[in-house]
Amino acid sequence: MAFRFGGFPFGDFEEMGGMPGGMGGMGRPRKDVDTEGLYKILGVAKTASFAEIKKAFHKMAKVHHPDRGGDKEKFQEIQEAWEVLGDKDKRETYDKHGMDGLKDGGVHTGMDISDLFGFGGGRGRQQ
Repeated sequence: MAFRFGGFPFGDFEEMGGMPGGMGGMGRPRKDVDTEGLYKILGVAKTASFAEIKKAFHKMAKVHHPDRGGDKEKFQEIQEAWEVLGDKDKRETYDKHGMDGLKDGGVHTGMDISDLFGFGGGRGRQQ
């Protein structure tokens, strides 16, 4: 059963992807998110430490660097993986939301209820 609230259509509970953490993308079914691809590029486990990721990056970068006869596109993939996994905050976002979570410099997980009603610890308020 769907209902309307403030002009936004909402589906039933399952269509919203459950409720924990929000409204599941405003009624859109959740899609599977790849949160392992960057780890595979560097050849490390998702549980790898920062030091292990750094070591793998350096090893892969040496092998695939275009100046040493490596493939430019592969080298760019390796650099992209390092940019994300070598940064604690970006890695955490990637682990939760995949590359979509990193687009435009922020996480795209749907609307926060405090945004809808205009309250929530100073967010969206003019002082």
